[in-house]
This record gives sequence, structure tokens and C-alpha cells, in this order.
Amino acid sequence: MTVATVDEAIDALRGDIGRQVAIDAGDSFVTMASVDSFRHFATGTGDFNPLWWDDEYAEASPRRGRTAPPTWLVTVGMPYQALLPLRPHGWKSLDGDIRWEFFDHVRPGDTFDISAHLTEVVEKPSRALGRAILAHAEAEYRNQRNKLVAKATAGLWFFPGTASSGAGGTSASAPVVEPVTACDEVPLDALGGIKRRGADPLLWSQVSVGDEIAPMHRPTLTAFEIMAWCVGSGTVGFEKIARGERAEFVGRPVQEVEQRSVMRHILPELSRRDGLPGGFDVGTQRTAWLGQLVSDWMGDSGELIELYCRFGRLLFVGDSPVCGGTVVDTYVENSRHLVRLELWVRNQRGEKMSDASALVALPE
Repeated sequence: MTVATVDEAIDALRGDIGRQVAIDAGDSFVTMASVDSFRHFATGTGDFNPLWWDDEYAEASPRRGRTAPPTWLVTVGMPYQALLPLRPHGWKSLDGDIRWEFFDHVRPGDTFDISAHLTEVVEKPSRALGRAILAHAEAEYRNQRNKLVAKATAGLWFFPGTASSGAGGTSASAPVVEPVTACDEVPLDALGGIKRRGADPLLWSQVSVGDEIAPMHRPTLTAFEIMAWCVGSGTVGFEKIARGERAEFVGRPVQEVEQRSVMRHILPELSRRDGLPGGFDVGTQRTAWLGQLVSDWMGDSGELIELYCRFGRLLFVGDSPVCGGTVVDTYVENSRHLVRLELWVRNQRGEKMSDASALVALPE
């Protein structure tokens, strides 16, 4: 089968816009919400908020019981599952962005039906990827009572296999990826110093435009942390490593390895074939960091309504990520007191790796 041209790929993808795809929750990493699955996800994120860990604490909170961390639903299914089967033959893919809308909490015992559809296909010339295609799909998550719990709209880059996925590249044919700059390593226990508001309510009247969220300094990124995330979130493909099947991927024909491109996040043998210096973070992992940042800032009485992250540039093993943000708007809508946040993720050089945003509701 020949590799599709960009024009052929766009025509084929646009023919699938609007087509409904049922994501089989029975094949998901998690088929029923549980306190253990909440804890495993939080462990993989490095999120030790007692709302996800402690029954007694959660029962005394406004939530009246244990609930899932903000982006836990990735363990059940993702819009990317509707996009990946549409990837043109011989092409590669890379996470683009994701937007979450939350309507209700996930609680132990919940099960889900997930439907998704392709919403948009556009050609977007990229400095790093050359002529590339950005496709978006939307997924709806309904629980066993048919209540809409969340929506997620995710974007995936498709680009010809000859292009590099180096986010720092200047062209598809000649990628330039800077090596990770040596930095003072941030210790694994750095997250213990996070400023978590917890049970002390943050009131809408206390928030002003221009207020800054105290930066959350992540530990220096390691292959171990990426692995921990993938185990906690059930990211597809990493069960191969857990089973000791690393040799199955290394040394096999490139086209076979590309079918499991998620392995590039950990195995430097694979990431270097794409001109990258080593392993790199997972897009949904970065979104979980931002969910943690916002949850800790707004406290137990706040509600996360929307969360968006554009993945931008890659964070490599050896980078030390920092997450932060600023209040950009406060307003009242439908009797809810809302705060709009502009968020970001930077590396140890202060370079912005992600633009992001959130909308939260606070008590008056």
C-alpha cells in the first residue's frame, strides 16, 4: 500500500467527519470507577490531594464522598481512540491539544458509555512537521444513569512518516532539536511542598484579575515517572514493558514499531529514530498536572468546569517542568460565580511548552 499524499489524506479524513464511533468501555483499562482506580491515577500523577485518597476527609468535604481526580476519565477512554484508526497509511501522529468540559463528579461504582465523532480536519503547515493535518474528535461520557458527566475534544496531528516529530524542529526534512540543558535536579519529594488550599474555602469575592497561582514545580522528568503515569492511567502500549517485552520492539522493522509509537515516550531507541534526544512526556499526563494545579488552588469548595491544554513543545526526560497561571477574568453567569484562568507549563529554561486555560466555579 502506498503512502497517502497530504491531499489524499485530507479528502479521506473529511469523509469521516460526523461519523459516530462507539468506544468500547469493556476494553478499557478501567471498566468501573473505584477508589483504587482513583488512587492509582493520582499516584501516577503525583497528586496526593486527600479528596482522592482519604474516605473520612472526602466525606467531610462539600463533595460528601470520594470522587475521581479531574482527568481520571482517560482511564476509561479517549477521543484519540476515534482518531488513531483514521491515521493515513505510513503516517505518524502526535498529540495536539485537549479540552475537557465537566458536568458532574465521577464516583465509585460509576460505569460509562462513550460515543465519539470526528469534528474537524484542517491542514496546518508546521515548522516542525511540514505539511501536516490537525484532526479533532469529540467524546461524550455518560454514566449508568445516562447522565452526561463530561465531554472531551482532542486534537491529533497527522504527518507523513518522513517528517520529524521534534517539537523544536525548524522543518520536516531537517529537524533541529536542542538537547536537554543540564539543570539542578528537582527531587522526587518536591511535590510535598505544593500549596494546597484544601478545606479552607476560596471565595469568589477574594479573587481578582491579575492574581497569580503559585507555581507548581514538578520533579525532574524521568522515564520512571512517565512509566508511573502510564501504569496509573492505563495508557495503551505500556503493558508491553510491564510484561518484559521490550525486546519485541527494539530491533524490529520500523513500520512495526511505529504502530506502537506510544513506546517512544520511554524507549530512547525509538525516540531517537525520529530525531529526538530521548523519551518525552505524554500529552494527557501534562493535562493531569494542570488539573492538579487548579484543584489545589481552588480548594475543596471549588468546581472545575473546563480545562484546556495545547501541548505545544515536548518535555524530555531530564527537563524540570513548572506549572502556573493567572486569573484573567471573574464574572457571574446563571447564578454561578466563575473565574477564568490562563495557565502554562514551562521548562527549566523558562520556555513555554504549553498554553492552557481553565474555568472554575467558586462559592460567593
